[in-house]
Amino acid sequence: MVKAAFVLFFCFFLSPAQADSQKTVGPEEAWRKACSELEELSAYRPFSFRPRVIDALLSWVEEGKWEEVGGGGMGCFEPRPGLLSRVTKDAVWYAGDEVSLKIRCRWVTVETSPCIGGGKRVCRHCRSLRVEVLQARHLRQFPGEVTMRQSGSKPLDCSAPCPKNSLIETRDRLNQYLEGKEFFSPEASGEGPVLFRSLKACRRHRSKTSGSPAETSGDDGPE
Repeated sequence: MVKAAFVLFFCFFLSPAQADSQKTVGPEEAWRKACSELEELSAYRPFSFRPRVIDALLSWVEEGKWEEVGGGGMGCFEPRPGLLSRVTKDAVWYAGDEVSLKIRCRWVTVETSPCIGGGKRVCRHCRSLRVEVLQARHLRQFPGEVTMRQSGSKPLDCSAPCPKNSLIETRDRLNQYLEGKEFFSPEASGEGPVLFRSLKACRRHRSKTSGSPAETSGDDGPE
């Protein structure tokens, strides 16, 4: 009798609903879920995701296994404007940046209501969210939250808390997920490629930006 009761008790705690809730969510699925809650996040990409942009660049030269060799020096070249951000079949962009993200309220309403028995109660409600981008070098400047103030006329029972705000809960949940993670930022507008696979590709790009015919003479080998 005791054994049967134990089996029933054990099965109760491993019900299908609870088993499903214990499934581990993969990083890609977690990111898709976050973007579904705030579409603005989809403009960024977690650093840990594959395929990496560097893999596309390394595929330009097929020489077996790549080996990292130490060294450095800038020479006479200008420093690259940002992180490697995009690779096509013949050009490379360095227009990305490593950033961390935080969710803030974009629009807030502050409602002040009289209380039964005297006094006032002030409740803040988040009406829309935005992404705040923090870079290693500086904090991008975003406008502060827009605040609208409202005053109620009907006295309320102020012993009750302010109504729950679903966007506040979304903000806190997303910030908990984003904490400690690094992301690629979108490319800066107007940035062109700075590395080309061949001299021909470089000349072709320059002809498009300058409006002059592309030069066809000269070496067309990899740069």
